[in-house]
Amino acid sequence: MKLDKLLVVRFCGLDNGPHRFDFEIDGEFFKRFDNPDFDNCKFNIVADLLKEETLMTVDLHVVGSVIVPCDRCLAPLTLPVDASERLFVKVGEGPSDDDSVLFITKDDIQFDVDAIVYDIITLSIPYRKIHPDNEDGTPTCDPEQLSYLEQCKKTEEIDPRWDKLKDLK
Repeated sequence: MKLDKLLVVRFCGLDNGPHRFDFEIDGEFFKRFDNPDFDNCKFNIVADLLKEETLMTVDLHVVGSVIVPCDRCLAPLTLPVDASERLFVKVGEGPSDDDSVLFITKDDIQFDVDAIVYDIITLSIPYRKIHPDNEDGTPTCDPEQLSYLEQCKKTEEIDPRWDKLKDLK
C-alpha cells in the first residue's frame, strides 16, 4: 500500500537562497509507520532549505512532546523532544553510506522527509521512560504503584533449589 507523503519539500521554482517550510504532525503521522506508541503527540517541524546550484542543505528542527506510559508506574509521562538534523540533497546516483545525504534525480521537483523526521523523533525518545526524581532523590511516580512494587519485592520467596546451588561454591 502506497501512502501519500506528508512532509514534502517542493523546491522546483524556488530561487537559490534560503527558504523555510513549516509542518505539524500528530499521532496520525505515526500510525502510517505502524507505531502505536505515539498516539498522543504533537510536533512542529521546521525545514530550513538553502538551495544552491548543485546542492541543497536542509536543516530540520523538531520540537514537541509525546505522552507515553511510565515504565515504572504506568502513569502518563510527557516526554519533550527538541532535536535537529542536517540533510544534504544532491542530484545524482545513490545510495550513500552517509544517512545525511539524500540523492534525487534531475527530474525531481520535490522530496519528502517523512522517514527522516520519524527517525529523528523515535531516536530522541529514551529507551527507559520513567518519571524523573525530585531534587531530594525521591521518585515522582504514582505512590500507590510504588508501594505495590515494594510489596511484591518483599513477598518474593527464593526457590529452595537455588539455595542448593549456592552450596556448590
